Amino acid sequence: MKRLFVTMMLVFFSALANAECSALQCAGVTNTFLQSLKTTATDVQLGFPAGVNAALDCELYAGRYAKMAANSMLFKSQHAIVLTAIASNTPLMIRFEPSETYCIVSEVEILVVE
Repeated sequence: MKRLFVTMMLVFFSALANAECSALQCAGVTNTFLQSLKTTATDVQLGFPAGVNAALDCELYAGRYAKMAANSMLFKSQHAIVLTAIASNTPLMIRFEPSETYCIVSEVEILVVE
């Protein structure tokens, strides 16, 4: 039983070590810092776990969501990169717009080699 407990703790904490959110960006393997991807009538929203809001310089909508601006020229490319990273569980870096109070995605980068 102790062995199972230790193994579970190592797995849990190694996942946390692979994700980092601070200032105006989040980076890591997508399943360690993204909880959901949802669409609404006006935008696409990335869902983050509880506690991420405190680490960021921008504010997450409802304390949980960052929006991808659907009117951005690069929206389709950014959306495709996020979907690819989620589907392949590849490391991803998301940067947020520095001039906005709420977290608006400004850049996404899929990290082929971490």
